[in-house]
Amino acid sequence: MPQSRIPLPHPVRSLHVYRHLLRVATYYPATIRPFLFETIQTRFREEKQRAAEREPQILKSPNPEQAREEEEYRRKKRLLDGKQRIPFLQAAANGDQKRLRKVMWHTFGRLGKHRRELVSLLVAKEPEPPLDPEQLQQRMEQAEKDRKKKEKLLKTHPWKRNWDREDPNPWVYPHPSPIEDNWDIPKLRAYVKAQQSHQRGATGAAFPRSPLKSLDPMKEVPREDIWGRPTAPRRVTKAVRKWWKWTADKIMPPIAEDAWDFLKLLASGDAPKELYRFPPQRRIAVPVGTKPGERQAWDWTIHTRLPARDVERLRGRKLSRLTGQYDEGPYSKSANPLPSVKHRSKTGAKNPTSRKQPFHTREVRREYERMWQATSYMKPTPVVAGFKPSFARPVWGVKEVKVPVATTAHHRLFEGVNAKGKRPTSAATPYAQKPKEPAAGDEKARAKGPKMDGQTLKG
Repeated sequence: MPQSRIPLPHPVRSLHVYRHLLRVATYYPATIRPFLFETIQTRFREEKQRAAEREPQILKSPNPEQAREEEEYRRKKRLLDGKQRIPFLQAAANGDQKRLRKVMWHTFGRLGKHRRELVSLLVAKEPEPPLDPEQLQQRMEQAEKDRKKKEKLLKTHPWKRNWDREDPNPWVYPHPSPIEDNWDIPKLRAYVKAQQSHQRGATGAAFPRSPLKSLDPMKEVPREDIWGRPTAPRRVTKAVRKWWKWTADKIMPPIAEDAWDFLKLLASGDAPKELYRFPPQRRIAVPVGTKPGERQAWDWTIHTRLPARDVERLRGRKLSRLTGQYDEGPYSKSANPLPSVKHRSKTGAKNPTSRKQPFHTREVRREYERMWQATSYMKPTPVVAGFKPSFARPVWGVKEVKVPVATTAHHRLFEGVNAKGKRPTSAATPYAQKPKEPAAGDEKARAKGPKMDGQTLKG
């Protein structure tokens, strides 16, 4: 497993992992840092509270030894998960663009727990209006009918029950309920259509999920079963629920309008420059007396114990960002170290100094632009008297394609060209003029001159 930039002491403690994660979070810009801090602190505090509540339950369990082993396994598993996040965050902060994009997806709610919370707000149904006496009476009668049916099924042995294929839930305790009972399907369907049309023209790398292809939940449901009978309603209910959950996994839920405007500001490049820069990383401690740039002594004994492919694996192309080790040989294929970016010093010196930056400002701005294309906010539609109110319309981030301005050297190529890209016949330029026909005297002079036949000159 790839190690962290600063080796962890053995045995690994939760406090060590906690401090390493917080240290790595300080190497990110101010737009990502608060999310990482909050996530790390919340996860550790929740696990600490859960472990404290579990202790009295272990003592009261019928088999305390087995309960203690299961608890220790769970704690080690959670500690290992936190340890594996350290090299991932370090690689993203050291120039790994794919891992940085994944961190941004989690930060802006395109992946992870934050995205699921936004989706739950999107699919939530509006509170039902007050029922009139007739509707209330019908609901009470249906509840009483369901109660009597349940009592009758409980008194009958399962082998002696008569199953009705027309009933979607022929059980004492119904397992699947129609998706319409829990989610606002019309609202969700309108949002899915808007995302599908927007995703066709957006950048493919901006979305962490593949685009939606079909919007029909009944497309994969067979009309008949293997016996030629109509498909049971319960099977249809399960298939439709599964399709909507699969579709909801690809939804990029809307965010607040102020957060969307801030992301648009970052994508345009008009935000302060500090929001695009990564803070300098703290140098790793070295023994006293070590010269700058001095390499560690080559440990040749490891080649006697392991194959060369395993020894050089940590310096390979895929793991160089995770391990921080680079192959400096002449045939190296590993990623280059951090590039040096020139910037003005704070002391006002004329000569700019160099500082190692994992990403250029333009690269970070383009990542913000991809995040902006995958986000939206809900714009309420105006209410028209006499018409049913429609759903709010999502507004997506659309990248504006601007035609570059021609340079001075190329500007004369476009002289006389109208807005439609055509050149009028009246506007004649040296590039559009036809070659002049030679005069009679020129033809005779050309006939008397030498002729070129291939590479042989004939006089």
